[in-house]
Amino acid sequence: MLCGLLAACSSASIDDYRGTRPSFDLQTYFNGPLTAQGMFQDRSGKVLRRFSVQMNGSWQGDRGVLDEHFIYDDGEKQRRVWTLQKLPDGRYRGTASDVVGQASGHTEGFALFWDYTLRLPVDGKVYEVRFDDWMYQLDEHTVLNRSVMSKWGVRLGEVTLMFRKGRSREPEPPLAGLAQPPRVAGRRRPRHRRGAGARAAPPRRLGGAVRPPRGGAARGRQRPRADVAAATGRDPPRGLAALPRPVAATVAGHRPGGDAGRRLHPLRAWQLTPELARRMVDVNLLGVMYGSAALVPQLLAQSGGAIALVASVAGWGGMPNGLVYGATKAAVNHFAQTLYLDLHRHGIGVHVINPGFVATRLTAQNGFAMPALLTPEQAAQQIVRGFARGEFDIHFPKRFSWPLKLAALLPYRLYFWLAHRVTGL
Repeated sequence: MLCGLLAACSSASIDDYRGTRPSFDLQTYFNGPLTAQGMFQDRSGKVLRRFSVQMNGSWQGDRGVLDEHFIYDDGEKQRRVWTLQKLPDGRYRGTASDVVGQASGHTEGFALFWDYTLRLPVDGKVYEVRFDDWMYQLDEHTVLNRSVMSKWGVRLGEVTLMFRKGRSREPEPPLAGLAQPPRVAGRRRPRHRRGAGARAAPPRRLGGAVRPPRGGAARGRQRPRADVAAATGRDPPRGLAALPRPVAATVAGHRPGGDAGRRLHPLRAWQLTPELARRMVDVNLLGVMYGSAALVPQLLAQSGGAIALVASVAGWGGMPNGLVYGATKAAVNHFAQTLYLDLHRHGIGVHVINPGFVATRLTAQNGFAMPALLTPEQAAQQIVRGFARGEFDIHFPKRFSWPLKLAALLPYRLYFWLAHRVTGL
């Protein structure tokens, strides 16, 4: 019903490690052959993918090249070549073919902080995701790396890497045994981190990764992941297993069972009772407002994140059988618009989701043919696609939602005639 995606902000500063030893010198450590072993974990800490890396670094003065070769637990191989430069002030910068602009690095004591934005290809499109890497040199042979990946301030997961400096050899794939990553539309590619050392090469698929927003807040956006089993009573649909857990609350806006059966109650004027009205208003409208009241202060305090509210195309205009349900969804649309006006300037993203008919136990109560009916999997994919495009109003399917949106602009006399004609009620 409501999804608040909270940004994960680190309180650590590179200056905290000033004066510690050993002194981390990239030109010394990332010179010659190195190997690494790593794993990717989702937001819950579950290990989704493992990999090995073979690297070879070379330097000429203050400029260096780091050639990285990855092999994953499913046998996939990838390569990345970093061009590195040490700056006069002791900081570092780097470039690679899929890095947006330049990566920047800063060392203090035994630590290195390395941050950059990476272009991740997904289904023929490219999305930009931020990487924050912390590397710690434990001794002359060993560096431990912890990488956090985020989009619009939302933490998506992390990668842990252990570098070993020594003889170069062809990396062996990680041993089987741990759970393999969920497969998305054939193969899922969990996101892996890469920095000045070795960062796992980017996945081919993110199951609906997000790209920079076109609408909504310029900064405060969420990257979804869906545990929609609870929302639909089915296994997670393709394209969603990789998404951050908070979006499950968004998709669950139409979850069957429990109170959900009372949220969509086909109702004519002569069937209205205070109890039916109260139930739908409590769940569909007050639940959204109560959740927003709890989340907005946190989002403002961290200057980032996003909220997604589930409304319905039924809120765009009055229709027979939607006496209270449509009214609550109209109110949610109004509420979302006002939230956007208040929060956008503060870097908080706001989305309103207006689905058409989705085949669930909830809509099975409808005693009429439902045009452009979608499966829960199709609906979830549309929601993820809307997040990816940064849309404020995520409505679908377009062949059904656009005519309704245009119909709402008609003069009342024509609109009422059309509503009766289409519904037969």
